[in-house]
Amino acid sequence: MELNETLLEKLIENRKEPCKWIENNIKIQHPAHGIIPFKLYKFQKQIIDLFLAKHFVITLKSRQVGLSTLIQAICLWTAMHYSNYNVLILSAGMRNASKFLRKIRLMYENLPNDQWKIKLITDNKQSLEFQNGSIITVVPATRQSSLGESINLLVIDEAAFINNIKSIYQGAYPTISRAFNSFKGKPYGIILISTPNGITGTGEWYHEMYEGAIQKQNKYIPVKIHWTAVPEYDKKWYLDQCKQLNWDYRAIAAELELSFVSSGNTYAPGQILDTIDVTEPIAKDYDDNLWLWELPVKGSTYVAGVDVAYGDKQDSSTVQILDAFTLNQVAEYDCNSITVDKFADIIIKLTRYYNNALVNIERNSPGKILIDKIIDKTDKIGLNFYRDVNKNELENVLRTADSFKSYIGTNVTGISRDVILGNMYNVILDKYTEALDTIMTEEDENKHAQEKFEALMSSKEKNTVKKKGVIRSERLLHQLLGFVVDEHGRPAGKKDDLVMAWAHCLYAWTKSKAFLLKDVAKVLNNVVGLNDVKRAQEDIVKFMRDRSDSKIWQKLSVAELQEILDEENTENSKINKETVQKETPLTKIYKSFFK
Repeated sequence: MELNETLLEKLIENRKEPCKWIENNIKIQHPAHGIIPFKLYKFQKQIIDLFLAKHFVITLKSRQVGLSTLIQAICLWTAMHYSNYNVLILSAGMRNASKFLRKIRLMYENLPNDQWKIKLITDNKQSLEFQNGSIITVVPATRQSSLGESINLLVIDEAAFINNIKSIYQGAYPTISRAFNSFKGKPYGIILISTPNGITGTGEWYHEMYEGAIQKQNKYIPVKIHWTAVPEYDKKWYLDQCKQLNWDYRAIAAELELSFVSSGNTYAPGQILDTIDVTEPIAKDYDDNLWLWELPVKGSTYVAGVDVAYGDKQDSSTVQILDAFTLNQVAEYDCNSITVDKFADIIIKLTRYYNNALVNIERNSPGKILIDKIIDKTDKIGLNFYRDVNKNELENVLRTADSFKSYIGTNVTGISRDVILGNMYNVILDKYTEALDTIMTEEDENKHAQEKFEALMSSKEKNTVKKKGVIRSERLLHQLLGFVVDEHGRPAGKKDDLVMAWAHCLYAWTKSKAFLLKDVAKVLNNVVGLNDVKRAQEDIVKFMRDRSDSKIWQKLSVAELQEILDEENTENSKINKETVQKETPLTKIYKSFFK
């Protein structure tokens, strides 16, 4: 096709606006309405933009949301608008591969018969080759699938269901990666498509890749597409899909609810993990390390757990902050490259921002360095440190500051680790026991499949109302799904830093809740006189002073300490109020944490 000035302008426009070209030219096969124009949903347009900007996309999708159809349209758009463009689609078996290409061919056949309908010179079950030199090839996934090929776009369809996908990907990626570096001015990248397929066996690689994308340990951008993103789908459609899946709650959890579904040897009961809903944060920092679900509330008490690494990208330094009254996650931090020194700054700012949260630090190895950094950075005042000592030990420890300092945080040994994790296990059972009972009772096992499923969904809805938010983080849930008991009975995960920070947080809460749950505001509303309020305030301040190694805190009276804390809380409240009045985007509130 020879390009005059008008056609060249049109080509440039089509390249810049793929969504517009697709909607104006592509037709698809609808199961009820036959051949219809392809009108893109909002999430489909976003995926096109994401592919063009970031190049590497991994999706977690419900069944029948139109993602494969979208990728087929992208393949055709690139082949029609860029010469010598090479698309390779890997699929689970020749039958699936041929089906994928057949749908692209149908799109091509229904294109308008104008100058943009470039002629096909090869058309068979495995490839479409165009007159402009572009080619779309589909093959069953094997280790030799793409070796030697110069690929602009690689699509791996239903990647969680391909046997030996890890070795196939490892064999193909170096060749593809080298090719990408030479494609200037052309769209390029890899798109991984799949519904989840568990965390072990065939689906293990996909789970690891998706979790790695969430943790920013690879270059992929994670995208979740739930069936509710399709406007036409309603409860009737959902129940029909459940019926097609034989009311199997594990299949439904995977194919409709985007759950990887736990293996049988998870440390926390798998039946519980499968029913947990996560919540999108209200704000994230620009590096996606800090996630926030709630602003601090004046008068509320918070507790933090910290797991620290060296910043060598092997393990992550993590912080979990919970509301002491509800145990809901309010903030979470995860970074595998931050130094201990900078991590100390993050902890100081975060815990002070959340009303001087009680903070429990794992004091093994880098934890000791972190504690020293925090104390130095706070002019020897320190933070509201948790110390893992009982009342009898506390009196002896208080005699020397150096001895007291050595008790900051929690020392993790083989025995104490079991205690810390056992406490986490009990909290999970307590918060999600209804879901566990619904699934595991003998009576349920004898119920009709549909009745059992509906009972589960009913219980899940009740949990959502009663206990929603205890576990809010998708990152934490993914680590819990991979936190399994090995053949020696030891629980661990390939990636478990967020789990351990959460466990340390819950441990400090359990050991200190008698103090943490003294809500002065509630006392004021429910007691007869102000003397009770004063005693409650003194108890809290005394608790904080007794657990600080600061000489300043030791010299000041309880009344003087209370006055200092009141001034700081007032200032925090003022800042919060001004922020709300200005309606500043939430991400800007936390930008100062990383200056």
